[in-house]
Amino acid sequence: MLLKSRPIGRENFHWMSAHARMLTGFVIGPILLAVIIGAVLVGSFALTQTSTPTTSLNETNRLVASTVIQQGATLRTAVERMLANGAASAEITFEVSGVIPATSLFNSGATGGGVANPTAPPNSFSLSSTQNAQKWHFSRNVIIPGVGTATAELVALLPDLKLGVCRYINNILYNAAVDNPAVNPYATTGTAVGSFQDTTAVTANTVATAVDLSAVSVLSTRQQGCIATADNPSRYVFYRVLAESGS
Repeated sequence: MLLKSRPIGRENFHWMSAHARMLTGFVIGPILLAVIIGAVLVGSFALTQTSTPTTSLNETNRLVASTVIQQGATLRTAVERMLANGAASAEITFEVSGVIPATSLFNSGATGGGVANPTAPPNSFSLSSTQNAQKWHFSRNVIIPGVGTATAELVALLPDLKLGVCRYINNILYNAAVDNPAVNPYATTGTAVGSFQDTTAVTANTVATAVDLSAVSVLSTRQQGCIATADNPSRYVFYRVLAESGS
């Protein structure tokens, strides 16, 4: 028996057309969303590729600067501990190996500073830096204007830093701009970088050269910071006052 085809009524036709449009919407919607998401991801990736090198370098310099500042603070705290225990500033020494006196900053005994000799991050230093420069140095012969009396302070020094690290040190400490050296406290000290380090590489890394920064007014009352040297081109030194003159 042959079945006769039944004509599609107008109501059924409209329902089928609406159903087809609805199904099409279900298919196109996710496709359109996927296209939008893909475009956003591609744009974000392109932007990331464009900005990553500078952003990464700046972040590295900031992290290194923060580490250097923290190491200086740790050394300062150790000296304050020794002074509180009755030591005089002139008695503090800096031996790190061999026979370490009881008054060494790096002696863990009751009268010592009880602190480890810090190692600066390896990416702190400029390409022209020498191995001898790449460590903390200590001096009783640095005069900072407006700090202590008019005589020299006991100071920790980290010479030959990268310019970018130097900028971020001053940015963190004093909110100095990192992209404009002219407004940073980079005043030329009139002193070469070698004067801030012990060139004989003795165990104690104690600097004998006197450095008078009293004429560098931008440093007034600043117990720490990064400064430019008289070298051409300039080189950069972080200093941290450990004990004011007269203490």
